[in-house]
Amino acid sequence: NNTPHASTGFCPFFLLFGREPRLPVDDWLARPTPAAATSSMDWVRHHHQQLKQAHDKAYKHLENAAAA
Repeated sequence: NNTPHASTGFCPFFLLFGREPRLPVDDWLARPTPAAATSSMDWVRHHHQQLKQAHDKAYKHLENAAAA
């Protein structure tokens, strides 16, 4: 669920949770963790906006894939 789908352009995990998955290999490679939000409401607003944009883009990609 972490591989981008050809028709949506996003991985299913991102469309469901609004963030990239954190995998065990990320700890091995010492990849940084996402920065914490200043407040819960800021996080909720940002998360909602990010999910809305991703869903809108995925819908447009699906429309283009269906037309092709």
